[in-house]
Amino acid sequence: MLKAISSYYRLKNGYAEDNLTALLSFSTKAGAADPVSSIELDGVSSNGREYRISADITNLQVATLAMCLYVEKGRVVTDTLDMFDALAAIHGDIDLNPLDDLKEGLWVTI
Repeated sequence: MLKAISSYYRLKNGYAEDNLTALLSFSTKAGAADPVSSIELDGVSSNGREYRISADITNLQVATLAMCLYVEKGRVVTDTLDMFDALAAIHGDIDLNPLDDLKEGLWVTI
């Protein structure tokens, strides 16, 4: 649940590439889905922030947290595919299939 909460706060506090549009916002009608009222900072440990979740958290709020985690994981995949496309363009790969080049050992990943 910690990863989902962290994803929620990153999206809630983040902005799109235009630096104007919030990545996550709730309309007044959808305000019940915002889990902010059910999450409380419970301190900081050597592992980072720790949160306490209210026993009154709703299924809708849990679904919002799950959606935030899903969106962030999907963004990692998209960023990785975009990186491969950029590398293929730099490499001058005609077929634009960087996975083949990776398998052939032409690229190294870390």
